[in-house]
This record gives sequence, structure tokens and C-alpha cells, in this order.
Amino acid sequence: MLVGGRYEVNPQQPIPELDCGPATAYAATEVRGTARNVYALMSDPQFPPRFDVVPTVRRIDNNNLVRVLDWGVIDWPHDGRRRPAVIVERPVGPKVMSTLADQIEPFREEPLTRRVIQPFAQVLTELNYQGVAHRNIQPDNMFFDGTDRERAPIMLGEGVSAPAGLVQHAAYATIECCLTEPSGRGEGDESHDLYAFGVTLAALLIGQSPLYGLSDEEIAQRKIMQGSYTALVGSHRLPLPLFEVLKGLLNDDAAERWTLENLEMWIGGRRLSPKQQVLPAKSSRPLELGGGTYVTARDVAAGLGKHWDAALTVVEDGTLDNWLRRSLSDESRTEAVSAARAEADNSNPEKADAVLAKVCIALDPHGPIRMRDFCAGLDGIGPLLAARFTDPVALEMFAKIVAANLPAYWMELCLKPKPDYYRHSSSFERVRSYIDTPLIGHGVERALYDLNPTTPCRSPLLENDFVVNLDQLLPALEHIAVSNPGILGNVIDAHIAAFVASRVKVTLTSDFRALHNPEDAFEAALSATRVLSVVQDSNAMEPVPALCGYLEKLLQTGVDRYHNRTRRTEVLENLRAAAASGSFARLMTAIDNYEDRTNDEYEYRVSVGLFEETIMQLRQVAYEREHRAAYTYELGGQVASLVSGVAATVAILAIILMKLF
Repeated sequence: MLVGGRYEVNPQQPIPELDCGPATAYAATEVRGTARNVYALMSDPQFPPRFDVVPTVRRIDNNNLVRVLDWGVIDWPHDGRRRPAVIVERPVGPKVMSTLADQIEPFREEPLTRRVIQPFAQVLTELNYQGVAHRNIQPDNMFFDGTDRERAPIMLGEGVSAPAGLVQHAAYATIECCLTEPSGRGEGDESHDLYAFGVTLAALLIGQSPLYGLSDEEIAQRKIMQGSYTALVGSHRLPLPLFEVLKGLLNDDAAERWTLENLEMWIGGRRLSPKQQVLPAKSSRPLELGGGTYVTARDVAAGLGKHWDAALTVVEDGTLDNWLRRSLSDESRTEAVSAARAEADNSNPEKADAVLAKVCIALDPHGPIRMRDFCAGLDGIGPLLAARFTDPVALEMFAKIVAANLPAYWMELCLKPKPDYYRHSSSFERVRSYIDTPLIGHGVERALYDLNPTTPCRSPLLENDFVVNLDQLLPALEHIAVSNPGILGNVIDAHIAAFVASRVKVTLTSDFRALHNPEDAFEAALSATRVLSVVQDSNAMEPVPALCGYLEKLLQTGVDRYHNRTRRTEVLENLRAAAASGSFARLMTAIDNYEDRTNDEYEYRVSVGLFEETIMQLRQVAYEREHRAAYTYELGGQVASLVSGVAATVAILAIILMKLF
């Protein structure tokens, strides 16, 4: 089981201490080259690795960042399927914290600055220069680069073996990310990494992970009520110079949070005064909902999302309005909520859900987009859809989010939108048209692949495979055609159609329309062949004779559409030869050649005309034979009339001539 033809994974040798979230670690060896000490992280197919950023990250050569060397898909004997593997260079020493539950000797100011802050700032700068966010910065993903814990350099672990932000503990995530489902945190950016770095520094200074043991909801509520710095650091006394760093990095306002430039200035000796964070306004009287009490607008938005059905009543009966006006005294939030409620129609459950979702956004413009238990950031909606695609309820909630155009509404209320937000928001306009189109190649499947360019194809045919790129599709189908062709059916199902449509540049709508035509199996097979031909041609892929052979059998019914017996024989022979070549283009030419079909149709019509003329002549002969006497009498009368007419004409002419001369 080789990855990239260079790294061999040993499935019999797990390394549990190097597991990272859903990715499990196994021993690996480099079979050629430098024979580095490496290991493999076997990712869960439901939570695929960030393989799109692997080529970028592997170019970064920094001694304080664990090297990601390669990735690939291999046969995995433990579950009988193909799984993605990420090859990572193994650090020499252990983790700084084996788990976040550990307690360690607190770092002092000077070693922390020299061994962590300075080198990690360089790492983050290089990642940011490459346009990549790490999204897994926390003490249990940091390693000693040596056996001496007191002097060995410290390395930051990999951040690509699972979706961005998935394995990050809520304490190390911003408030916005704490409020979402882990799968819906999105790719994030420099600001998210700097916040996580700030929490990591706090953990190393106090010798334990802050807020460990609390639920994500409890962590989020503490951060909202107290501010992240107070909630995370609490009463711990920190060195004064590091107080500036933590205050700057843990600012809950992303626009006011320290940037890499600020951090570099601090490292260079320039002391900065972090801006004082303004805590959200608290109400004079809490809002009670679902057994809990909430006192800030952001806190209430989280409560409404958690207790959705009860929240519908609170919004409908005016309780929320009264609380906003009498207790919170925040005019801007009150007006925003009133505007959101303007569409209220609680007689329609779907309309009511959309209104409540907008109310939550109005209360917390920086927060996630919520629809019952579907909760994600703007750039996390697609990843959350991918993570919960097998859940019908999640699919329904996603469809409601798109139908209500909540991403655009969120953008409208967002106070400080980032450039990437506009790109994510505009993609949902396109997705809405797909969901509203009841056609194979569209629907929620197309939304899945358009919003997640790196998600593998979810077709039941490919359940045991991991097809994430278009050039992997035909080899996977070829393997099925060889081993178990009986399950192929029409080959192109809803997922494969949507997967192909989202990754090719040509429009295949007409072909998709005919794919599952129960009244014309040949046209369905022809359309499937045409779609696969586009895939094969667009990627200059290797021949697939077994798959072509399977489709050739489905296409044979089209041979009978040719009228000329000789031509039918020729078409069948050409079809079989094309199938053996493994080329879908040749298969199409053999069975659907325009010139051959046109000539055959013309010759057929000419033959039909000649046949009809011959039949008429034969019928005339038969009629004459059957009615010979009557026909002779009639014909004799006609001849006599003609002869007498001619004779009369001659006589008249003779008389005229005699008179004249």
C-alpha cells in the first residue's frame, strides 16, 4: 500500500499517541529517497483531509512546522475500502501535552517567547503568505523536536488530516466558531489562527488547557458574558509583557484582534497597547427560555437557536420585542429584529422557521447562520452539509436556508464583511437554482459538490472508494465493471451526475434529462456514454475497456434502429471494436454516427417509396387480370372512340382542302 509510489503504510502498526481527531495514525516507511522517519494519518472518509492545501503546505520548509510530505488514496484492509492517507514526517520528541486534560509545568516568559512565540509567528506568517489557515493550533498538536523538554525546539503539528476547525477544542475557537457545529466552522483565516495561538499561549503559561471539561455551549456562554481573555485566563497572574500579547490575540472583535504584523512588532521590542474590548450590553432583566436565562443579544440568539420550538412562541407572542425594548435598550438590535419579523407568518411553519433564523442573525450579526439544529458560519454551511449529508433532517434544513436566502441576509447585516464573504454568499445564488431544478445532475447533490470542491463522490457505486477528483472516476467505475458489473445499472446516478456537472466546463443538461428515461433505455445508455466521454476527453484518461464493454451491451438495442441489414452488421462490429478500445468517443461514433444514420434513413425512405410503387403496379396487374372482360370492353370502346375521332378529323380536313383548291 504505497502513497505517491514512495511511502508504504503498515496497517498492522497503529500509533494511537499520534492520532488527530478522526484521523488515526499508523507506521509508515519511505521506500526510496532519504528514508525519513514518517507516519501516516488515515483520515475518516466522512471527514476527508484538506488535500487541496497539501501541495501548498508541503512547500513550506520551516523547522518549527511538522512537514506534510504527501497524500493519496490506498486500499485499507480494516474496513475493505479505499481511504485517504496523509504522510507526515514524525517529530523526534513527544507532544507538549499528550491530551488537553494534561497538566504540565507552566512555561516561563523567556522560554515561551524564544521557543514558541517567535518561531510560531514565523510559521503563521509563512502560512498566511501562502493563503492557508492552519486551524488546529493547540497544545496537544505541538511537539518537542528532541527528547529534552527544557531545551528542545517546539514544532507545530499538521492541520490537514481533517476538515478545517473540526478537531479544535471549543476553548481554542473564536466565539463565532464555538457557536457552530464543529463541522461548520469553515476554512477560517489568519484571525482564527491568531486567536487559537493566544489561547495556546495561555494554556502553556498556566500549565493546563483553560475551560477543559466544559461543554461547547458553556464555553461559548462564558466567553460571551466575560470576554475571551477573562473567561480563559481568569484569576491567573501572567507576566506583564505577555499580558499585552494575550489581550491583543484574544480580542473577540476580529477587526480589533492583533494581526501578524502587530505580533511581529511586539517580538521586535515595540510595546503595543491592546485596544480595550467592549463587552456586549447586558439587559436589566434576563430573558427566560427553555429553562435557561440570557442577558445579551448574542446570548439570546444562541438560546433561540438551541430551543427552536419554544423560540417560535417567544418571537410570535411579542416576548422578545418586549425584552429588547424594556430590558436591553439596544435600539439598533431592536430595529433589526423588527425588520426581520416583518415577514412573520406563523401559520406557515417554513415561513416561521425562516423568520426566526433571520431574528437570530439580527441579534448576532457576527454569529452563525442557524436553522434549527443546522448551525454553521457562512463558509461552513457547505462543509456541514457534507458532514451531515446522510441526515434527511439536515438536508431539509439546508434547503430552507437556501430558499430563505439567509446567506445574503447575513451579508446584509454583517457589520464588517471580509472579501471572501462575498464569494461565499454569491455561490448560494447558483446553488438555489440547482435545488429548484428537479433534474438529475442538479438538486441538493449538485449543491454538495459545488459548495465542497474537495468532497468525494457519494454515489452508492463508489461507497468503498474515495473518488475526489474527476480523473479518479473512470478508474473506479472500471474496477466495478471488472469485479461486479451487475451493480452498475445505468452507471450515471444522481451523485455521479452532480459530481461530473460540478467539475466539467460543458453543459450536460440535455444528456442528464435522458439519463433515466424508462421509455427509452437506448437513449439513456447513449446519454450515459456521452457524459462519460466528456469525462474521458476532458482529462485525457486511460482506456476503460471493461466499462465500455458494459455500455456496449446496453447500446446494442440501438443497432436495430438501423434499417439496412448489412449496415446493422457493420455497426455491431464497429461497436464491439470500439468497446475493446476502451474509448467512449469511439463507442459514440460507432452507434451514433450522424452520416451513417442520415444515409440509412435516406436509403430506407427511397426503398419504401420503390416498394410502395411496386406494390401499386402489382395490384394494378392483378386487377386487370381479374377483370379482363370488362377491362377489354372498356379499352375497346376507348380505342373505337379514338379511331372514329381520328377518322372524322381526317374527313373534315379533306373536305376543307377540296373546297379551297
